Amino acid sequence: INNSYLAEKAQDYAKLSELAYANWVFNGTEWLPTENADQWNAMYDKGYRFVAFHPNDVTGFSATIFQKDGKQILTIRGTTSWPPDPLDLLADGQLAARMLPPGQFESMVKYISDTDLTNFDITGHSLGGYLAQAAKASFGAAVCDVYTYNAPGARNMLQYTLVGNDTDNPGKVIVTLVGTTFTFKWDLSTWSAYQMFLSNQNSSDDRVYNISGKD
Repeated sequence: INNSYLAEKAQDYAKLSELAYANWVFNGTEWLPTENADQWNAMYDKGYRFVAFHPNDVTGFSATIFQKDGKQILTIRGTTSWPPDPLDLLADGQLAARMLPPGQFESMVKYISDTDLTNFDITGHSLGGYLAQAAKASFGAAVCDVYTYNAPGARNMLQYTLVGNDTDNPGKVIVTLVGTTFTFKWDLSTWSAYQMFLSNQNSSDDRVYNISGKD
């Protein structure tokens, strides 16, 4: 990234992607990270503000929303190193097999929809960077810039296909990996987002910046 503004933004978003690994607690006055407090203080001084925190859920997905100058930034946590999260390791294994991680993808789609994010940036490291790219492909023009760090690409993934509606759970659909017996259930809205992902995953986008290294 040669443009000085974009280079500074890339450095800032790298720091935000590290802050995505922290838990956030309310001290009665403000929300603060449980780690990297000095880094957050520096980002706060640059005008960044905490908006919302989605703690680790049953799929392993976790994210934090920040804001600066009216622009919201969704930061998606990557794979935890210690203690290792089995759900993250599952998602990493699925990525290694060129499979979009279905659980964390659905959690991400729901979180973006539930928080009414639009005209927003996304950043993430590792697994979080992959999900950031998947979000861009799934939500299209609603997502502006995407900055990822040491992240696998989201192109040329194996394809899921629809089996049918889950008659026992209205609003749910049964999905399978093409050519296998691997099946799972998604909300219909997640399947719709996945259809967008399929249409856009291999498209080039000059607003997606994949960066090796977080510094």
